[in-house]
Amino acid sequence: EHVCMRACVHACMLMACGVQLVIMVMGLSGHQEGEGHDRSKVNCVDVEMDVLGLPGCQETLLKQVVATGKPIVLILMNGGPLSISYAAAQVDAILEVWYPGALGGTAVADVLFGKHAPMGRMPITTVASSGDLPNATDYGMATAPGRTYKYFTGEPLYPFGFGLTYGDIEYTAIQLAPTQIKPCDSVKVEVSISNTGLHYADEVIQVYVAPPQNLSKAFTPPLWSLRGFDRVHIEGDGKAMAMFTLDPLLLSVVDEKGTDVIYPGNYTIYGSGHSPTRDTKASMQQATLTIGGSDPVPVSQCSGAPKCFGCTDTY
Repeated sequence: EHVCMRACVHACMLMACGVQLVIMVMGLSGHQEGEGHDRSKVNCVDVEMDVLGLPGCQETLLKQVVATGKPIVLILMNGGPLSISYAAAQVDAILEVWYPGALGGTAVADVLFGKHAPMGRMPITTVASSGDLPNATDYGMATAPGRTYKYFTGEPLYPFGFGLTYGDIEYTAIQLAPTQIKPCDSVKVEVSISNTGLHYADEVIQVYVAPPQNLSKAFTPPLWSLRGFDRVHIEGDGKAMAMFTLDPLLLSVVDEKGTDVIYPGNYTIYGSGHSPTRDTKASMQQATLTIGGSDPVPVSQCSGAPKCFGCTDTY
């Protein structure tokens, strides 16, 4: 089996030498992941692999093809996250297609050959390795290094909401109106972007709210939360903007009793193409919103405000 695996890797490398570009399809299947069972580690011969990495000898094969110097497009098929630090640093493009179904091949071809621009966004945070995850027996959201994009304090491989397209998107401005409010007031947010590339794009403009971090000793507030998003079409060398309204519910945090509460203090409002990170260098804009007052106010006391995220079609 080991001899066969090495021969297969060597044969694929030789085939890659005779082409101009290599499209590689890798990932997982129902044999490695699924509801009701954990993903198990699948090593490559005598090479130990991360449980969240590409299973078996897929990364070994990828390294051999990278060594040929040919441009590589990596297509990933999987249902859960893949920690692909090597691929992220070495290949020319990565297309995450999940499990795309019967017409997946047609959809992938349309994107690869430019008929459609990729427009999807990551619905999860992808960590660099399984070592970045908290102990599986501890369900605390804020337990270091934290769970989900709301509490994760590390630097993710791909943050929640991340996604590239054929355009070159820059976030150019964010404006709040007003910048100071009372606890039960709303605020308007305007986010502007530009496309400095030549190809059109559909950008998903996202708004995140980061509350003050010293609210209470009884609970840990999230670092930030997604509070709005809008997909906008933008032509090459074009500009676009999106408007959002942050009402009292969207500016609230959940306290230790499970109550939506608005706390006074300074909030950071982000306009970005993905969730903020501790050390992000991505194009994003931010502004400070000040909520006045001295005492926290439950959203239920705000006249006309939605009382929960399931109480209105807005959410």
